Amino acid sequence: MHYTIYANTEDNLGRFALGMAGASPLFIFGVNPSTASQLVPDRTMRKAERFALLRGDKGYVMLNVYPLRSTCPDDLPSVLDENLHRRNLDTIRQHLQRVRNPVLWAAWGDPVEKRPYLLDCLTDIHEATKHYSPEWNHCGDLTRSGNPRHPSRLAYASVWEPFDLPRYLRGKDTTRGMPPRKETP
Repeated sequence: MHYTIYANTEDNLGRFALGMAGASPLFIFGVNPSTASQLVPDRTMRKAERFALLRGDKGYVMLNVYPLRSTCPDDLPSVLDENLHRRNLDTIRQHLQRVRNPVLWAAWGDPVEKRPYLLDCLTDIHEATKHYSPEWNHCGDLTRSGNPRHPSRLAYASVWEPFDLPRYLRGKDTTRGMPPRKETP
């Protein structure tokens, strides 16, 4: 596999976007990237590709709430890297501005609650994307905590439904305030 879309940090510790270009791609929002690279998919990417194919989407782009690679969200740092977050928002905007009425798949699962800053990042993503008139969806039932399921936790026969991101964010505790932010050079 050779993905046509790949945006990462210079040290490859962060990944902003991964996917296949197309006229009307499905934009998938996970919580954070794992091991997939431009040449090698991981389980999440294989599932996301299959879902996009089954939906008939013309391309797909995996984006994330936070772009730092980690195979386990428990290992994400306790402090947000503000510059990494800003670069992530810029990448998301760059991809969405190319598509009229983009379709966004909320697919972050319960790990979005592993760090207080992740829901704040998601709030920033909402603010950065809302003027593109996106159509947010989720696949399958929401988790017990009310989060949209991650692709790895879904059957291919799962039903797609609209996802009301503003309502979701209002129902989550996004008023905690972020912990101190780490500025990188």
